[in-house]
Amino acid sequence: MGTTLDQAMAAWIFQANPKAYDIDAALAELTEVWWRAPQYTAELRPGAPVAIWRSGKEAAVVAVGRLVSEPQLVGMSPRERRFVRAESE
Repeated sequence: MGTTLDQAMAAWIFQANPKAYDIDAALAELTEVWWRAPQYTAELRPGAPVAIWRSGKEAAVVAVGRLVSEPQLVGMSPRERRFVRAESE
């Protein structure tokens, strides 16, 4: 029996704006990156595949991984905050 669309796990692409966040440096130092996900939170599931796409002149997929938890409100750690270049709108 095949997998139906309802049973399939969605894959996600999270965009990193290099003007707002130094994703390259963050990925070089951190083992986990918490991501703001204001949409589709009811559909995000632990284990789902994720790609992080860096936008801009050097656009590329810069990381792949898996979601490690259900969506939750988490403050940004000081360790991660230092990669912020500009606060989001």
